Amino acid sequence: MIESRFRSVVITGASSGLGRALAQRFSAPDVSIALGGRDPIRLREAAEACRARGAEPSPSVIDVTDAIATADWVQAADRARNVDLVIACAGISGEAAVPGGGPAFSRQIHHTNVIGALNTIEPLLPAMRARRRGQIAVIASAAGYRGFARAASYS
Repeated sequence: MIESRFRSVVITGASSGLGRALAQRFSAPDVSIALGGRDPIRLREAAEACRARGAEPSPSVIDVTDAIATADWVQAADRARNVDLVIACAGISGEAAVPGGGPAFSRQIHHTNVIGALNTIEPLLPAMRARRRGQIAVIASAAGYRGFARAASYS
């Protein structure tokens, strides 16, 4: 088990992939972790994995594109225990050129991956500034450096 210098962590996209791996990495005794994700079953499994490492997880089904719900969620985590670290990791990808994709899907990718990150971070900024502490991490893909022909919207 790894000792964490963070005592209160908020992570979106925590039900799978990198978000889940980061949640487990920051899990340690006396660490509160607010886990946000879309899939309640995988989110519960992620919380159990964090609890097994000694953390105090609080899983919540959250859609980061809902600015009000996301703000309420991150601010509640901050009220419970001042957030030391917020990791905006929620994201979607896919092929916008597939049937049913197109411009609407491209907008959904942008709204989740970019606006969702802002919805996660911005509500915590006033409290972090007032405390003069707290860290923010935004997870992005290497696809931002080199576009992929079949995933232009994601890149």
